[in-house]
Amino acid sequence: MLNSGIPGLTWPPIPGRMDAWILALLDQFHEARNWPLDRLRDHQFKQLAPLLRHHARTSPFFTERYGAWVRETGGKLTPESFKKLPLLTRADIQNAGESLFSTEVPTDHGLIWGRGTSGSTGEPVTIRVTNLSEAFRFALSLRFEAWNNRDRDGIYALIRAIEDSEQGLPPEGDSEPNWRPFPGNRTRLLNCGSCSLDQQLDWLAEMKVNYLTTYPSNLEYLARRSEERNFELPCLRDMSTMSEGLSLGQRTLIERAFGAPVIETYGSEEVGFTAFQCPQPGHHHLLVQMESVIWEILNENGEECAPGEVGRVVVTDLHNFASPLIRYEQGDLAEWDAPCAGEFTRPAIRRVMGRVRHMMQLPGGAMTFPFRWEEETGKIAPSVRQLQIIQRSLSEMDVVLAVQEPLVEEEEKAILGTIAKRLDHKFQLTPVYVDKIPRAKSGKFEEFVCAVEG
Repeated sequence: MLNSGIPGLTWPPIPGRMDAWILALLDQFHEARNWPLDRLRDHQFKQLAPLLRHHARTSPFFTERYGAWVRETGGKLTPESFKKLPLLTRADIQNAGESLFSTEVPTDHGLIWGRGTSGSTGEPVTIRVTNLSEAFRFALSLRFEAWNNRDRDGIYALIRAIEDSEQGLPPEGDSEPNWRPFPGNRTRLLNCGSCSLDQQLDWLAEMKVNYLTTYPSNLEYLARRSEERNFELPCLRDMSTMSEGLSLGQRTLIERAFGAPVIETYGSEEVGFTAFQCPQPGHHHLLVQMESVIWEILNENGEECAPGEVGRVVVTDLHNFASPLIRYEQGDLAEWDAPCAGEFTRPAIRRVMGRVRHMMQLPGGAMTFPFRWEEETGKIAPSVRQLQIIQRSLSEMDVVLAVQEPLVEEEEKAILGTIAKRLDHKFQLTPVYVDKIPRAKSGKFEEFVCAVEG
């Protein structure tokens, strides 16, 4: 059921502006679901052209890049000339500051606000989004639910680590009315940074959850614990993942433990949903949502990877007129699959390798997910480019910092104090400074590493 945009009218509802946008997008998404690939790409570039012109005129950062690109290519936009635009890195966003953002976002795009993220490299960035770009996020979320035949009247649950340590606490958790665009969905929220695996399982059973969204690593731990307890969730119909890649081993374990399918998605705070699992039975690859983004997977030479070749994920947000996220290097690694042989004419992604989360071990054997610290530490010391915590023992942790400029004593003390305040146990925190924090051998960035032996 929609919200009515007209006071006093509850049924049939007439949607307000935002809901009308979402409905219009859903209708066009449905129409484009079987378009030939060439037609989809042609429409992508028709949308890309005015976006480039807009940011070239209104983003001081992008103006310089666009001018150089015009001089090199003559300004004619083609798939080949597009790839001559420089990649946008997280460091670029950090260094650009306010100069990145459009100074003249079209008023019809609605409200503008900032969105911060750490991303898969552990490098925090802040971008700006609009009501219009948010409408695309919501519409793609609803397409995902339609693809997977979800009941909108079902009970939804989101389990994630939350910066606000007072939100989503067990045993009740919190409601999450803003997670989905339409009312009537009974959506619940639980903070996995503040509860044990047993508390999560008991909460899911008590709430009679039908659809669960959480990290693959958390699902893996929950699956192992449920098998240890011989615990069942009879109301659970499916699970979807976020923020991390899903391995075949994880999928097998999770589906065995819960007797329900797990559906992989890929997206980011900066761009939103960009790919999710093909809905056809037996198809586990991810399909690019071409109505919203241009996806690239590039090798070390900046050339498009062939299927089976691992490369860097680069995305272009086609509808963000507040921030030029054009050829944006996400910081993840991925590989193309062969084109989908089913009804969906979309580029297919075999796997994505992004961030990974370890669990924190506490005295007495308890385990919990660590809280998210990037937003708070970024406010304390903007020169922090990466931050990683390594748990060395049940009483000691290293706080590994890669900084653009040396921290003053007050900044270091504030960062350590913030982390110490948010931990559930008193740890000795030791700052360790490095030039850059490398990825793990798997290609993932490990923002929290538990190195406790045994």
